[in-house]
Amino acid sequence: MVRPEYKNSRDLTFSKWHRTLGRNFYAMNLDWIEYHFINNILTIVGLIEDKDERANVSYWMENKAPVLLQISEKLNVPAYLVLHNCNQETELNPEIWRFNIVNLKTNNKETVNKDGYKNFLVNLRRH
Repeated sequence: MVRPEYKNSRDLTFSKWHRTLGRNFYAMNLDWIEYHFINNILTIVGLIEDKDERANVSYWMENKAPVLLQISEKLNVPAYLVLHNCNQETELNPEIWRFNIVNLKTNNKETVNKDGYKNFLVNLRRH
């Protein structure tokens, strides 16, 4: 069964079809491939799975985080799970936005505000 979208704005046609292929066909989407210009070259600096903080992430952590980690290791970049409270209720009040950042390799956790998250993204190039 396809999980509901909070905003009901994503077309799920392909996802529903892919799930009919059976248990030997796995797929997952990747929310963000962060890349920056480094020495005038576009360079991948991190992979980020982005979820609403209301989401139950235990299934994702057990079954999908290992796949994201495998990709990040092959690319030699960090992988993160970011839980945020940026949603329709907080959209007009971004000063209360909160980002819970989990480094999937080290399991280090950090909670930051909107400016802190911007700094996190800027500093990805230093990993």
